[in-house]
Amino acid sequence: MPVELLKLSPTTDTDLFVEEEIASDAVNIEYVDAKVAMRLGRQNLNQYGQVFYIDFTLLSKKLGEKWPHKREAVFEYINQTFSKKFQAPNWCMAANECGAILYIPTLSLIGSAAACKEIYIQTMQHFIGAFWPENMPVAAVSVDLVARIQMKKLNYSKINKKIANNDNYLNEEKKEEAPSINEVTIDNRFIVDSSLEPFYQTKNQKVIGYRFAPRIFELPHGKQLLFKDMVNLPTNTREQIEYANFEIGFQKFLRFGGDLNLIYIPFSFAVLNAMVTRGKIIPVLNHIRESENINIILEIMEYENYPVSKVYELVSTIRPSVKAVFGAILTGPVDKLIVPNMPQYRFDAFSFDGQILARNPDSHIKYLKILTTVVKNNRGMVVVRGLDNVSQIEIADKLGAVFSCVRT
Repeated sequence: MPVELLKLSPTTDTDLFVEEEIASDAVNIEYVDAKVAMRLGRQNLNQYGQVFYIDFTLLSKKLGEKWPHKREAVFEYINQTFSKKFQAPNWCMAANECGAILYIPTLSLIGSAAACKEIYIQTMQHFIGAFWPENMPVAAVSVDLVARIQMKKLNYSKINKKIANNDNYLNEEKKEEAPSINEVTIDNRFIVDSSLEPFYQTKNQKVIGYRFAPRIFELPHGKQLLFKDMVNLPTNTREQIEYANFEIGFQKFLRFGGDLNLIYIPFSFAVLNAMVTRGKIIPVLNHIRESENINIILEIMEYENYPVSKVYELVSTIRPSVKAVFGAILTGPVDKLIVPNMPQYRFDAFSFDGQILARNPDSHIKYLKILTTVVKNNRGMVVVRGLDNVSQIEIADKLGAVFSCVRT
């Protein structure tokens, strides 16, 4: 699934005030294509004022039997009209059978609403002739981190008055913009971004924090890499990649984490041990914990091939700076999975990749049950990460997982 890395610029305080004044009747969008929801969800657009939805149901009714044949041409025209007005990072795409999503971070809310109105009217007139709408089917959209979409209808009777008082609304850019959170390129070979994955208390399905999930792409072909794909890279390169995930994830958390104060950061053993040895990571963690009042969970990956004494030493060194230390269980063929000796490592929990449950459910569910029993007997916890959706949390709960993460 491709990652869209676009400029992030949350609505300013002034725009929020205007938005609250002109918006009415929060309603749900019944259906939006999954690829659209995920594209928006990855950008963490959890405030109204950057994304808009235009409903062309009326056009589909007026075209009647012609609509299935005309639909592609309609959305092509919408895209062309949009492209004449806007350049990147703005974009527009079909959202479902009769609706379009427009992402317009470069204009104020009034300017964006006015642009949506023009695009709607031009499109209707192009396909059915003379037209002036009684109601403007445009809404401001909000998308949270798990791609839930809501929208508020815009009150154009008030918007039109504001437009009438400002002839230059389409050139009026937002006066205050938050800095962009951009991906990082490492050694001209890798692009690194971080995705905030909701971290749930499994029992009550409550989000209590976010995991910084690395998104690593190898140039020039853009192949996405996993942690295990980087095992042969030099430690220095891996350190740059993993620390970039930490930095980008933390920037996003500060902007979009809301009232939550828990972050969950993965590092490979080799990288974490090197940074601890050089004194690079512990001062940063201490600062976050003390100055920002944020609780930190550190997840150690790929520790299995190192002496237990080395892992135990690292865990003991880093524990005072964090709330908990998790050990990630190496995933692979089920017959090669082992139940780790929890007391040796002194981890607070073991994390397990939920993706392999989907690939081989019967065998892995049996393994997860055994793992959960062993861990609980040692007063520890099991965490299932990488779930595809919120509905799978209930399964994780039945298997004994205390916490779980859902991919975004």
